[in-house]
Amino acid sequence: MINRTVIRTRALQVAYSHFKREKTTIDVTLKELENSLRETYDLYLHFLGLIPDLTEFHSDVLRAKQQKHMPTEDEKNPNMKLANNALAKLLRQNTILNDYEAEAMHNWRSDDAMLSRLLTKILQSNIYEAYLADIDSLRADCKFWLDVFKHIIFVDEDLADFLELESLYWDNSLFLIEKFESEELPDIERVEDEVEELKKNPDLYQSVRAETSPVEIVKDFVLKTIKQVKKTTPVEEIVSPMYKDDEDEMFAVNLLSKTIEGSCHYREILDKYLNNWDSERVADIDMILMQMALCEFFEMPDIPVRITINEYIELSKMFSTSKSYSFVNGVLDNVATEFKKNGMILKANK
Repeated sequence: MINRTVIRTRALQVAYSHFKREKTTIDVTLKELENSLRETYDLYLHFLGLIPDLTEFHSDVLRAKQQKHMPTEDEKNPNMKLANNALAKLLRQNTILNDYEAEAMHNWRSDDAMLSRLLTKILQSNIYEAYLADIDSLRADCKFWLDVFKHIIFVDEDLADFLELESLYWDNSLFLIEKFESEELPDIERVEDEVEELKKNPDLYQSVRAETSPVEIVKDFVLKTIKQVKKTTPVEEIVSPMYKDDEDEMFAVNLLSKTIEGSCHYREILDKYLNNWDSERVADIDMILMQMALCEFFEMPDIPVRITINEYIELSKMFSTSKSYSFVNGVLDNVATEFKKNGMILKANK
């Protein structure tokens, strides 16, 4: 589930923090990266856990109504289609998900008010109405949850606020990233006023959809997981493991550690390609992500140069200024061209 785009994003954030602090060891920083990636995976599991938890909550509500002193006919004989949702039952049997919920600090069943609010929205939706009219099948049960996540869960601002308060959304990349350029860093008391003023100038303010942010990638993987469930899918293979393979896990460790270890060398290389730019004037985030790109150029022969450049261009769009991506592209392209010509960048697939 943790792909290399997520790894690069989290490694950039952790590396930025590392270089901004003094006397932080690589081991401590690597632990921070491990925790950050684990939190990303936990969010994936947390979303999937909503399916059995909300389904079971619905069952409890129906039972409680049946046991009322004077239940109505509808309460005596409720529609049990959602309560018997096949996808929810399969996920409840999955070891990875059960282990996560047993150890997690945050559990959907710990906040019945939130579950009740979400359940009400679902039961009042056209999605639920269409689900009741659909044939009983695993395909229909999966389609129902796909639609619920896409059109209710992932766009619910109250739920987003709730998850952010619970520290499950650990950055502001739920929907939009706001970026502004100012000559001087404003006093903390004036940040909001400064941003409002800068919004009037499109050259100084940007609000962009963070489609490649870790949170958005998690959402995509949740939907992908639901889409891939079939009758023949073994229960233990429904939920994706944290890493596709050992290579991706090692990529995370090597990218961060080797970037930090080689930072002085990479900065010396970059200084020669800044084209009349004083390196001190280059945004810190740009300098760090270009050092990470150089680490991939020289240390990771299995990754094509163009893929590396494209990945860091996207990161500059997400985290840096509006003009950074073209600057980063130009510098990295020049470094790659010259060093490949001199045989100093060797790739299995260029």
